[in-house]
Amino acid sequence: MKTQMMQFRVNEEEKALIEKCAKKAGMTVSEYIRACMLMEMV
Repeated sequence: MKTQMMQFRVNEEEKALIEKCAKKAGMTVSEYIRACMLMEMV
């Protein structure tokens, strides 16, 4: 169970790109960000 929250700031363009990529991957934004970070997709 996830009990911790992290917050970070992005600009409008970054937010739109993250949301677009998450949608394309069939994931929520949270799932997408976690997958990118934990799988070192940087």
